[in-house]
Amino acid sequence: MAKIVSIYLTDILGGKVNHQEQCTLFSDIKDITSDLHEYIIESCDLGIMGRTSDGENAMEIFWPHDEVTKAEGATIISRIFWKHQYKNKK
Repeated sequence: MAKIVSIYLTDILGGKVNHQEQCTLFSDIKDITSDLHEYIIESCDLGIMGRTSDGENAMEIFWPHDEVTKAEGATIISRIFWKHQYKNKK
């Protein structure tokens, strides 16, 4: 899922990756192949996956081998299309 999201946002929509140190700290992605490892970090840098519920901070665990739930899928889609609308709203 991280690969699909990263490619769609960068190659199709022209999104820019803002590299953030916090997105490289997932404790459970060290055994993932290097190309997928980069997509996981990129999807976090883009603010779509691997984030806390407010979307502001990276989580400590990414769970790369788990299935994506309906709620997680809906959150991903929401962040792709409407992320900018949630910024600075508290």
